[in-house]
Amino acid sequence: MRIAVIGATGKAGKLIVQEAVNRSHEVTAISRRPHPNTPAQHTLVKNVTDLTTTDFKAIDVVISALGSQQIVELTTHLGQILSGTDTRLVVIGGTGTLYTTPARTERLVDSPNFPAEYRKYAEAHAAASASLRGITGLKWTAISPAANFLPDAPARHDYEFAGDVFTVGASGISEISYADYASALVDEVENTTGTHIGEQISVRNR
Repeated sequence: MRIAVIGATGKAGKLIVQEAVNRSHEVTAISRRPHPNTPAQHTLVKNVTDLTTTDFKAIDVVISALGSQQIVELTTHLGQILSGTDTRLVVIGGTGTLYTTPARTERLVDSPNFPAEYRKYAEAHAAASASLRGITGLKWTAISPAANFLPDAPARHDYEFAGDVFTVGASGISEISYADYASALVDEVENTTGTHIGEQISVRNR
């Protein structure tokens, strides 16, 4: 499979690139600055807003590992240039965008106990996901990590997918390492049945 990873120099992006290469996918690492040590077979140095449909004409899946404060603008741009193509867009979602109950009347970010320091970030992710839903002809999936998203924890290889409602594992904790998240994301990329096209899903340790 031909995969492009945007934000390939970031903590999550690097692990996603490595995971995809380890599984013998053909990977293009896209970043604003040169990244000579990437294991990806191809590189593209370009700002997100300068990317065009032509840049992805030979790509099956575009993975957005962006963490920028401009995430709404950048995600919307990606959705627009991939609209009407066969290229799938998979983005890292925000945990705060998940719903608190199956009734889907409140998101985590809307709850009074949601940490104030993460609220603006979570609201930006929510707006980014909403922008994708409004783009006709786009094959997209947003994957939200667990509440405790652990950058330096080792992979446990013990994770499971859930829907757009917040859940916890058997221990009552919602957590996942960046390493396990990268593995889960590539699992979803390899899912060619289209089950989660146009959906937000989540992943956490069991």
